[in-house]
Amino acid sequence: MELKGYPSNLDEAIETVIDFGELTKDKLANLSENEFVSNLHFSYGMFIRNEWFLWWQKDHEYENWPIEKPELVAFFNDIGIFHADDMSGIIFTSVYRHLKGIEINLDEQVEIYKEHWRKNGFKDGIFKIV
Repeated sequence: MELKGYPSNLDEAIETVIDFGELTKDKLANLSENEFVSNLHFSYGMFIRNEWFLWWQKDHEYENWPIEKPELVAFFNDIGIFHADDMSGIIFTSVYRHLKGIEINLDEQVEIYKEHWRKNGFKDGIFKIV
């Protein structure tokens, strides 16, 4: 697998996933949103988390990682999303909704992840790797 370039925001990530994955409305016809996102999490999800450096953190020790924070990671950090699994989940949920003609509702998606982290001991709802 090889992707051309790196998306810098959610819209570009949606386009890249659709183009690369050759996803169509027909392929989603019998899948719920949760099934779609779950089916991609360990395959294509792992691929984009690694390929797009979604696990990036300051002062990392990986030679092949960018020194500067990738734009897509910065985009998600700016809206309070810091965990790579959350980032890929939002990307795939947004792809599904885009292809189905459903409103993406990014703020709602972000709040779902923040609520998850609040329930797991992060008072502000933001998971951060220390």
